[in-house]
Amino acid sequence: MYDSPKLTMATEGDPTSVSLVCLSCHDGVTSSNTLLKTKSARYGGHGMFKAHPISITYNRSRSLDFHRGEPTNVKGLPLYETADSQAYYGQMECASCHNPHDAANGTYLRVKNERSSLCLRCHAI
Repeated sequence: MYDSPKLTMATEGDPTSVSLVCLSCHDGVTSSNTLLKTKSARYGGHGMFKAHPISITYNRSRSLDFHRGEPTNVKGLPLYETADSQAYYGQMECASCHNPHDAANGTYLRVKNERSSLCLRCHAI
């Protein structure tokens, strides 16, 4: 799904876990203005290579540019299990940052992203 020399964590070949639910609508085919009644489609049509990686195994030992995580979360952001995930580390999925049931933080984010605070939950620099 991704091709970047900066990506140091293991990725799945296809989306997994709860991200499959998100991608059932945000797949690049279904227009988000059909679903959300907005003026333009914001999610689809670009290919996964231009989005933040999903279905990646969060493993700080692969890069010191990330904060230490627990099996189920990183600083309160959830990690998800897959059938073949490593024993200690979970998967970073769409729902790690987005909560589709709560728009209080804007764009259905789990926490506000002022001064990149959402990103800095996982990214150390």
